Amino acid sequence: SFGLDLRVEAGQVQSRGNRFQIPGDSGTELHMPAKSAFYYRFEGHHEIGENGLLRWVYAPFTIKYDSIASEATKFNNTDFNAGDALRTKYKFNSYRLGYLYRLPLFEKFKFWAGLTLKVRDAMIEVSGPTAKDSSANVGVVPLLSFKSQWDLTSALRLDAQLDGAAAPQGRAFDGA
Repeated sequence: SFGLDLRVEAGQVQSRGNRFQIPGDSGTELHMPAKSAFYYRFEGHHEIGENGLLRWVYAPFTIKYDSIASEATKFNNTDFNAGDALRTKYKFNSYRLGYLYRLPLFEKFKFWAGLTLKVRDAMIEVSGPTAKDSSANVGVVPLLSFKSQWDLTSALRLDAQLDGAAAPQGRAFDGA
């Protein structure tokens, strides 16, 4: 069997705020307040055979904060003066590719389990009136993946998905 499912999602997301210090031992800890921002993501599913599912996700995300430095501020290798108008750009793009296998349970309730590789492309940039600096990090994170689908009627279906993992270095969870 062959099936292709493409989805586009967009909306507003509420950041609960961000706090960071770069470098961690000598930079100034910066606090970004809660703020809403626009987001979008593209997702595709491609059926492989009777039980296989290939899944990909493209989810870019950027949020910008404007603030006034309340004190002399050091970010990465750059010093900013107290009173400087600062713009902080926080980027956290996510790209995923995964394979899920459908476990034969029931006809109206379907469940898949598998693995996803997430590439996270993160960057924080602080700019002021006379200087700009950034710190970027790209990494690959393996995630466990689960998907369920419940066909309530021929016209009504409930879908749920969860990718996630936890390790001493941090955690990543995404559900829909």
